[in-house]
Amino acid sequence: MPLKICPDCKSQVSDRAPHCPKCGRPIAEAKKQQKQAIIMVVALAMAACYVFKLYYLDPREMERMHQEALETQDTYISNLLSGLQRQPGKFESTPDSGWLFRGNPTLMNRLEDYGEAALTRLIDCVDSTEPANITADNQAVPFGVLCATALLRFVDLGEYDLPPDWPGYIEPTATAVELQQAKAAWQEVAAAGWYTLRDNFP
Repeated sequence: MPLKICPDCKSQVSDRAPHCPKCGRPIAEAKKQQKQAIIMVVALAMAACYVFKLYYLDPREMERMHQEALETQDTYISNLLSGLQRQPGKFESTPDSGWLFRGNPTLMNRLEDYGEAALTRLIDCVDSTEPANITADNQAVPFGVLCATALLRFVDLGEYDLPPDWPGYIEPTATAVELQQAKAAWQEVAAAGWYTLRDNFP
């Protein structure tokens, strides 16, 4: 059993003893405090290393880390878009509201997390004529229609007085030409900043 010297009476005491049997000075508590002090010093040293790395990192390393983050983000958005194209659902025609999307909105909602990056990628695919796994009147809907639908879920255009016949408002039956016109309309809106990203989906 290891022994240590009591700082007060200089007697030999077991380091597991709660206190010195001769003078009563706490022993185990002092050891506990010493461990806590060591842990605190190590934690502060690690924090100092992190701050140093954060503020004094080689600019090339910082650029590499930034590019890796962008590539990871781009991969996540690509996966969401791929899932969106494969997801089942349909558009239903209603007398009052026109076409309504009936399907699980989870993937569209998750695109909100990527803000401007998701906006750019969705606009890029608005002219896609590839069939999605979504139907309207039992016909496959172009993936571009689904991208435009996702855009309208988290982009607010209300305060910019776009006309009711704005080409970006497309129906599930849109032709390839209408999809191209819709993409051009969305690109104009994005370039001019005529939009606001919603905080939450409706």
